[in-house]
Amino acid sequence: MSHTPINNVNSKESFKKQTTLLEKRMDESIPYDQKCKSSKELFKIKISVGTIIDGVEHCKELITKQTYFGHIDPFIQNTIEANFCLSETNKLMYTDLKKFQAELDRRNDIKYASKMEINFAKAKGDLISYKMESQKPFNIYTQQLNDLNQTLSEMKKELSAYQETISILSQAKEAQIKLYKAREDKELDKVIALENKVKVLDN
Repeated sequence: MSHTPINNVNSKESFKKQTTLLEKRMDESIPYDQKCKSSKELFKIKISVGTIIDGVEHCKELITKQTYFGHIDPFIQNTIEANFCLSETNKLMYTDLKKFQAELDRRNDIKYASKMEINFAKAKGDLISYKMESQKPFNIYTQQLNDLNQTLSEMKKELSAYQETISILSQAKEAQIKLYKAREDKELDKVIALENKVKVLDN
């Protein structure tokens, strides 16, 4: 019992026709003065071409070989799928490689380097300007705080001088009070002595 579909037979016959046509075109493409000089060389070339064609046909038969369930051989199916996945992976890797190479070329470009230097200098200038602008309120606050501390220090000095003046005035007042009391006592003694003399005279 044959398990090979009819379409595979037709494909094989079509493939043989194509290979025969290919041989004919290959023979026609060789200039007349450069064709094989002997039938022996021509025979060798035809054998080589036939070997290649047989190998291709054999591979094609293996790939199109089906089991009695009507499915491709699992090993061949897995091999095809693995090769397909590998091919897709290679495509992605090649695309990424091209992107990486383009990026590398762009970074190695002098214009790109100059542009990056300009952008870096601009960013650095913007950072310095931002620091200066953000420092201004802090500087103002610091100056106000310093002014306030200076004013407070001056007020403390004035208060200390005022307290010293009050202390001096208090001491002077006490001295005046003592002096006034001493004079008052003397005057009182004089009055008492005078009153005593008057009493004596009256007697």
